[in-house]
Formats: sequence, C-alpha cells, structure tokens
Amino acid sequence: MRDIRHWLAGAALLAGTAGATAQPPTRLPGPLAEPPIAAALPGGTVVGSMRNPVATVSVMAVEEPPSAPPAAGAPIVPAPGPLVPGPGCPAPAGAPGCAAPPLNGNCCGPVGAHGPIGQEVYVRVGATIPLGQDSALARNINVGCAAQIGGRSQFFDPAGDAAWAVDVHLHYTYNNAGGRDIVTFRGEPVIIRDLHRTAVGVGFGRDMFLSAPGFVAGTFDANFRLGWDVGGRWGTGHVNLTPLLEPDGYRRHHDVFGQSFAGVMGTMEMPIGAYTALGGLRVEWDYTFSDLLHKGGSFHEINTFLVMGVRY
Repeated sequence: MRDIRHWLAGAALLAGTAGATAQPPTRLPGPLAEPPIAAALPGGTVVGSMRNPVATVSVMAVEEPPSAPPAAGAPIVPAPGPLVPGPGCPAPAGAPGCAAPPLNGNCCGPVGAHGPIGQEVYVRVGATIPLGQDSALARNINVGCAAQIGGRSQFFDPAGDAAWAVDVHLHYTYNNAGGRDIVTFRGEPVIIRDLHRTAVGVGFGRDMFLSAPGFVAGTFDANFRLGWDVGGRWGTGHVNLTPLLEPDGYRRHHDVFGQSFAGVMGTMEMPIGAYTALGGLRVEWDYTFSDLLHKGGSFHEINTFLVMGVRY
C-alpha cells in the first residue's frame, strides 16, 4: 500500500506541473502593458521576467541615384496639360477641349498683340508748297521749308509683311513772303513778311513690307516699305507784317492753329546688325485752319520730305 501511495503522489506532482506550464502568461495591469514571460509552478509561485518584450527593427536608408541631367541641346518638353477651349470657341463634340493646343490662350487663333513691335526714329526735311488763291495768306507766302523729327511704332502681323503704325512727331515750317497783296490788320494796311509754324502731330497708318518681314535684322538684304498715315497737329504760329505807312516798322500777329494731314511714303531699308537704316521719300497733304489773318488765314499745302531714320 505504501508503494501505491508514493506512486500516486508522484503522478499527481507531474500532472500539476504540466497543467501549470499550459496556463496563459499572467498580464500586468495597465492598458499598454504587454504579457510578461512567466511560468506558474505549483503553490502559486511565478517565475520569469516581468519586463515587456521589445521588438527591435533596424531601418536602413537607401539613397536613390541622382537623375541624369538632360543632354545638351535636347528640348525640354513640359508635361501635357488639359486642353481648354478659348473664349468663343466651343469644344468639339466628344473631345474634352480644343482640337489643337490653345494659341495665346485661344484655340480659335491669335488674338490681340500677337506679332513683334518695332520702333524707329526719323528726321524728315523738305519743301512746303502753299495752295489756293482764295486764301490771302496762301496767296502771299512763297514755297517754304518744312522739317519733322519723330518716332514711329509698328505693331507687326505674325508674318511680318505688314504692320499698323502710330506716329508722333514735332513739325516746323517756314515761309517767306513776296508782299504781293496789301492786307488789313487791325484797321492798318500791312504787307506780309513771313510765316512761322510749330506743331505737335499724331498719326495712325499702315506699313507694308515688300521683300521680307520688316522686323528681321542681321542680314544685308535690302527691304522696301510702302506706307500711309492720317492724323492731326496742334500748334502755335505767328505772321510777321510790315506796315505800309511805316516802311521801317514791324508788326506781329501770334495765334494757335490746327492742321489735318494725310501722307504716303516709300523707303528702302538696310539691316545693319541689330538695327535697320532706312531712307526714302514722303509726300503729304495738309490743311491749316487758323486766324493768323482775320480773313484768309486757312489754306491747303503740299509737303515733300526726304526721310532718314533707324529702326531698332
């Protein structure tokens, strides 16, 4: 019997040890605590580490190879974007945008300032010829001299063969007189001695280039331009008079005047480096309306000019 009791006690001890090892690990209190590594032995004794297991992970930085620079001379192509229809140009059926990429923001074609802009400065000198026998002033003054200095801006079409032009200039004319008629000035008989006029003018016109685009420089090929413009001037002038009863006397009448004009011109142009030298002829019709004489102060005239200038 004693041997049987020893055998049963040993079997019970082995069974308790196996059950203790099969129990789940004891969880420490706290929301973030991880279960410790532990084993329960008979009698309630717990052995093992109470530290939370920590997983260690090594992260290795990987350097990406630098991108190769674009080859010399290779075009840089931007990423394609969506095609957006321009104003007044509906998108074609079945397509999200225009059939072709927009040009200047409008797929229907160029709009607004779509060509180069050129500038030139010039000097014009020539003769002024008074016309009309119904004007006392025109009848008594002789052929005189005229001069202009100014600048001209050209707004080219894309092809460069034509341009709208805006012209701003300073205009001066001088005519002496032969004293053919006796006129009355403030009740006194006088003879016209000479006429001086100075004015500021603005013109608007069109230039046409016959051989090549007008904005092209850097070659030695001559180009030819035909142009026209119309505009107006406003200025001041005076007429000098000699009193008939006082041969050594002097009278002057000063007044403002207005003038309208229309002109045509032709020039030959020679590109020289970044500049274009130009020279040619201009013919202009003017009408001066004034009270330089109380009667007969307005008249027509024709101006002919030699043109010299530089476009840049």
